[in-house]
Amino acid sequence: MTEAVMATRRQIESPLRPYQRNSPQAAARIVALALIADGHVSRAEVDLMRQMKVHEQIGLDSVEWEEVIRGLCDDLSTSGPLAQAGHLSDRTLAWLMSDIDAPAMQQSLLGVCASIVEADEHVSHGESVVLMAALRHWHLGDEHWGLHRELMPGSAPLIDRTRE
Repeated sequence: MTEAVMATRRQIESPLRPYQRNSPQAAARIVALALIADGHVSRAEVDLMRQMKVHEQIGLDSVEWEEVIRGLCDDLSTSGPLAQAGHLSDRTLAWLMSDIDAPAMQQSLLGVCASIVEADEHVSHGESVVLMAALRHWHLGDEHWGLHRELMPGSAPLIDRTRE
């Protein structure tokens, strides 16, 4: 199946706006999803994103970055079945994660997302769901078992701040 046919098919299957596979916008949407997954964007998360220059790492300027975040929020707020009671379906998460299929980009995004969600020293259930979806759909569980284990309910935070 050609990329054009796959893009058309994906557009029909999901009410989320389509982005090119492995594009900066597709990558930014996954980071944005991790950022808003707990329903709250903390000052620590924003500060870390600025410090890391996440939008530049992804390849977007600040206006494009904000457009992706706004677009994701708009898509989620207007798509009832997509995000019922604030939770994304496994199908939707799989669809979002399938936008990134370059292994190096997947690993980089996972690292950025994990850093952001841990910035406020708390990984919420929603944030954990997004990170676990990335691990599952990108088949990164084996190399990242430590992260996978730490995201399980009742586990320790990603970073032990008592040792800093």
